[in-house]
Amino acid sequence: MATAVEASNHTSSALVNHLHDLPHYNFGFSRVSPDFDYQSQDYLESLAQFAIPWVLVALLSVLAWKCFGKGDPEYNPLDEDDARLRKWTTRLVVFAAIVILLSPLYYFGNEEIATGVAQFRERLKGSQTVFNGIMQSADECQDDISEVITDLPAGGDNLDDLTDSLTAANQSLTTVLEFRNSMSNVDNLVDEIAAIERIRWISMLAFAALLVLTALMAIRGRWGCSQGGRSKFCACGSIMAVISFILGGIFFAASIAASDFCTDPNRVITQILEGSNSDTLAEAAAYYINCPSNTNSPFFNQLEGALGDFEYSIALVKNLTDSNPSYNETLYNLYELNTSADALLQSSDCVALHQEYVGALDAVCGNGVMGFMMVTVVLAVSAMALIVCVAAVRTIKKLFLDDEVSPLTPKKGGKRKHRRGEFDPLVRETYFGPP
Repeated sequence: MATAVEASNHTSSALVNHLHDLPHYNFGFSRVSPDFDYQSQDYLESLAQFAIPWVLVALLSVLAWKCFGKGDPEYNPLDEDDARLRKWTTRLVVFAAIVILLSPLYYFGNEEIATGVAQFRERLKGSQTVFNGIMQSADECQDDISEVITDLPAGGDNLDDLTDSLTAANQSLTTVLEFRNSMSNVDNLVDEIAAIERIRWISMLAFAALLVLTALMAIRGRWGCSQGGRSKFCACGSIMAVISFILGGIFFAASIAASDFCTDPNRVITQILEGSNSDTLAEAAAYYINCPSNTNSPFFNQLEGALGDFEYSIALVKNLTDSNPSYNETLYNLYELNTSADALLQSSDCVALHQEYVGALDAVCGNGVMGFMMVTVVLAVSAMALIVCVAAVRTIKKLFLDDEVSPLTPKKGGKRKHRRGEFDPLVRETYFGPP
């Protein structure tokens, strides 16, 4: 039966289209096609090219903060030192606060990814339910045919023709049931996706907690940075910045790959299925994925053949009932089988299964891509903010001679020593209090 209802199709968002339009270059800096192709070495290299700059920025950033912390070898007047101190202290607090304030956006981005994955899993389950309904109906029809053949009354003309007709219908349904195994691994796939997403979600939340903790350390100022730059905070801040940049690159490359896939998912999935060993499965999957109008189901020929066999069997039994009333029950059962086969033909239409497929794409290409990009932005900004915090802590330390006590930690007595050990009674107790 041809598709009568026009099925809705997946439409990629503006964000997906913009990411897909970004130029793709392989390691030889030759431009390659942005169409998703996991089997293409050039395409995989282009994805790596989107992540590699992030790693380079991470390494350069770790080295750059040393430049920010170099003190002036010449003696600076007290007022100038205090002005620099206030400036870098303000930067430290502001950029550490940025990291903390971005944590809700980071959480929301990961929640978007989790929502997309959850909706994708539900759509997979829905598609399996629809498909299993078709297979179950065919299986029940087969069982009913076997019962009719077993319960046929003895004697009567054309009995062999009737048995052959029902056997042919049974064989047609067997061909339909060969597709049953094509969805047998969906349950395992759903469980694997759930396990992977649980690990990702917990890992990203733990990393968010470390980011916030590092920012709080900077604000609290318990771990000052020595002139050699080997303090605990500088190490923690630098490591967290590097990891943030690397994760940002991975998430950005994943966003590009998802966008390339989402611009033409039907082509990608059809191409994958064409490489399978079953041409029949590829044909059936292409029908349900694309759901073209005025096109018959791949089960159409088999089910139409079964319906024809049932109608022929009904005609034979009607002739038999004239001479043998015991065939009345058989005739009734054949009418039910004919109705069930017709309902099965109607349910094999692509619209219901295609809607589940489109819903799964919307989940991945909507919430999924948006979440990936939000996390990417948060990681990038947090990494840069941490680099500024590390530079600020080291620069503040450069303004003091005491390497044992951080200027960020209030002293329990005595005045702060000024550069070159010069004591000035106007020096403040703390670095940002009024004179």
